Amino acid sequence: SCIQLNTVFNEFCENPEDYALAGLLQITAILEFSLGNVYKSKTRQLPPHLLKDVLIELSELDCFNEHQIFLLQVLVGTSKGINLRNVSWHGFIDRLEPSYLTFLFVILISYGKQLQGKLMVVTRYRDDLLDWKISLDDADYNFSELINAKLIQECNMPAWKMVLKFYESHNYTAGIFLILSQIEGILRHIYGVLNDEDVTAKLNKYYVIMDSMFYGYVLKSDI
Repeated sequence: SCIQLNTVFNEFCENPEDYALAGLLQITAILEFSLGNVYKSKTRQLPPHLLKDVLIELSELDCFNEHQIFLLQVLVGTSKGINLRNVSWHGFIDRLEPSYLTFLFVILISYGKQLQGKLMVVTRYRDDLLDWKISLDDADYNFSELINAKLIQECNMPAWKMVLKFYESHNYTAGIFLILSQIEGILRHIYGVLNDEDVTAKLNKYYVIMDSMFYGYVLKSDI
């Protein structure tokens, strides 16, 4: 995770305006993965599935103080806060102020130093190394035509142009993170049109996400 964090930080510094959203997707994943490792190291048990539940469990341990946990809950861990993780991961936003990502960098580094100060040894509970590269050498694809697709709305065009840029620069990790969220955004728009439903993110209502859109088409044995 440290190597990944350093990579994301360097790429963000080179182009903060355009890279902020892709960086947020990666940073929130690193944060959730790291907090899960902290929980596993302290309890010897697998962490809860949801980030908000991980934060609740960590609040009962002595890893972080209540103010630190509350800050994470406001930023990324609950629908009652800014909820950066969910609104970005589920494709509700297409751009992001770089200051948010900068703040998360500061939090990750400062929290990590605190754990080091406590001489806490954090172990991984799962592998975080994945090969994101997909071989398309033998395929006849013209990915530059992707941004001309009719399903892509004008407001989402900057994000899709970044997907294309990541692909052309062989930054497959950032590209995969970004394109998954944008695909969900497109599918949600189609779902809203077909069902005459408002699919915007609301504070007092569950979001329409990939799970709910395909729930009736997935066998229980496949879940």
